[in-house]
Amino acid sequence: MENWSRPYWQEYSQNPHLFYGVLGTFELTEELKQLATDLPQSLECNLMEGGYFRDNFVWELLERDEPELAAVAAQAPDTIILVGDVHRQRDLDYLKSCIDLVTYLTEKGGTTVFDVHTVSWYSAIDWQNRAEEGQIFNPFDHVVLLISEAPEGLWLHTRGLRKFGRPDLSVRGVNTEEQGLVKKMLDRFISFQALGGVIEEGREVTMKGLHSLYIPGAVQGSVDDPDFNNFHIEIEKRG
Repeated sequence: MENWSRPYWQEYSQNPHLFYGVLGTFELTEELKQLATDLPQSLECNLMEGGYFRDNFVWELLERDEPELAAVAAQAPDTIILVGDVHRQRDLDYLKSCIDLVTYLTEKGGTTVFDVHTVSWYSAIDWQNRAEEGQIFNPFDHVVLLISEAPEGLWLHTRGLRKFGRPDLSVRGVNTEEQGLVKKMLDRFISFQALGGVIEEGREVTMKGLHSLYIPGAVQGSVDDPDFNNFHIEIEKRG
């Protein structure tokens, strides 16, 4: 997997979409311009003002949950945005190139990284450590699994699979006894999709230990859905 291949590749209608922000103080050097040309042509690399991400609820969450990191990010006069669809997706070189450029930016004036699709913030050193450890591809470096309580039980859902051109995943009404097994099921689906697979609608999930029946439904929603910023699949629990 060091070459970031997609061994389960199947054609699919959705293109991958990447969206990262790097906050700091930057100079648009010839080296940076050259590195930006190595990105897929459909990805844009733009220099914006430092407050690009500050006027929304995500910034408020950062200030509440990580005030020290928010204070560092608030001092940044610049933000470099890497954003766009990717049309060539048979391998994951597009993602590796983008990650490499973000890492370079943290070494050339970037203090904070924002992964928009997973709503995750990183200090420069945290990002560099993750990038160094992630030279061999691991889908869970790029997707998050969120768990929240609801009246009918636990709700488990993902964010970040849009980076792979695949729908995110949702399971509702999970009881605490099956939480670990459902998480394992979702982990398998995350890996399968990241590596190029396409989930079959209506096919019963077979996994040792599951007492309930789980069946993936049709792809639904839109990229404007705030819970996912992506289309998603509801995996229905029956029984």
